Amino acid sequence: MRAMRFMWIFWIGTGLAFGALAEEPVGPGGERAPFQRYEHPRGYFALDRAPGWQVSGGQERYVTFVPEGEDPADPHSAFSVLFLPVGEKEEAADRAKRLVAVAERLLDEILSRLEESKSEPPREAELAGCEARIHPFVYAGASPGRGEVIAVLGKEALYFLIWYRPDGRGEGLDGDLGRFRSSFTLQPGGAEPERTKSRRFIDPADHFELELPMGWRGQSHTGAEGSEHLFLQEEVEGGAGEGRAALVVLNRSGTVEGKQFPLSVILPGLESSLRRREPGLVELERSHLQIGGEPAVRVDYRLQGKAGTMRRRVWFVQHRGVITILLGTAREVDFATHLPAFESLVRSFRFRSDR
Repeated sequence: MRAMRFMWIFWIGTGLAFGALAEEPVGPGGERAPFQRYEHPRGYFALDRAPGWQVSGGQERYVTFVPEGEDPADPHSAFSVLFLPVGEKEEAADRAKRLVAVAERLLDEILSRLEESKSEPPREAELAGCEARIHPFVYAGASPGRGEVIAVLGKEALYFLIWYRPDGRGEGLDGDLGRFRSSFTLQPGGAEPERTKSRRFIDPADHFELELPMGWRGQSHTGAEGSEHLFLQEEVEGGAGEGRAALVVLNRSGTVEGKQFPLSVILPGLESSLRRREPGLVELERSHLQIGGEPAVRVDYRLQGKAGTMRRRVWFVQHRGVITILLGTAREVDFATHLPAFESLVRSFRFRSDR
C-alpha cells in the first residue's frame, strides 16, 4: 500500500496532457545553454538536466523534469524518476518481483490515461550498472507519441524512469530525453541513511536549501505565481489542513513590469494578499532580522479558524529579485511546541546562488 500511495502522489504531480513546446534556451552568444548535473538531495541518484527543463515534484520519492514554460502539472513531454527505497531485510528475489509488479502497474496506469494506447514487448537492459527492464508504449489520438517505463533494480531503491513525448517534435527533444536516460547514475556510496538527525532539502528551482529535522518531509509544486513548498511532520497525514502544524515556503517574483523593487516597497502588497486570503488575520508583533545573509522581516499573526485559534509566524526575505515567504502555522495551544522546529528550519535556510 505504501508503494501505491507514492505512485498516486507521482501521478497527481505529473498528469499526462499536451501543450505547446517551449523555445530552447540559448547562451549570450547564441549557443545552446549547457546541461547541468542534478543530484538528488538525499543521494539516491544523479543525472544531466537538459537546458530549459525545469524540476518539479517533492524530491522525497519522485522528481519530474518538464520543458521550460509548460505547466508542470500538465506537460506534453516529461522525464520522471520515481523510486521506492528497499527494506534492509528484503531479499533480492523479492525486490526483483516487486520491481516487475510496480513497473507493470505504472504502465497500466499510463495506458489508461492515454487515447488509443498500447504497450510493446519489454526488453532486458542495463542502466547505471544495474539490471533494468524497459517497457515501451505508444499512443495515438489527437497527439500521437511514445514513451517508456524503465525499471531499474538498485541496491538502495527500486527506480522507475518514465518519459513520454509527442511525435514530430524534432531531434532536440529526443536528444534531451536520451541524455536524461544515458546520464542516470546511482550515487557512489548509495543514499543517505534514513535515520539521520536531519537531511538537506534543495529547492527544485535551485533557489534555496534548508535542513529538514528528522521526522519532517517536504513537497514542492511550481505554479503560475512561483514555486511553493510544504513541510510537514511525517506522521501527519492528509496535508496541511485546518489545525495541522506546517511550514510553507513560497517564492514570488520581486520584479514588476521589468523593474525590481526592494522588499520594503513590495511588503505591503504581500501582506495585503495574505489578508485577502485570510480576512481574520490579526498582527501581533513585527521585528527585523537576517535570513541567509539578507535583511528580512518577521511578523506574528493570530487567526480564528474552524479548528480554533491559529498562530502564524511569517518571515519575508528578498534575494536577487525573488521574494521568499516562510510561513509557520499551528494551533495557538500547540504553537510554542512547534516553534523550535520552525525556527530551526528558518535558521538553516540558505540561498543556493551564494554557494
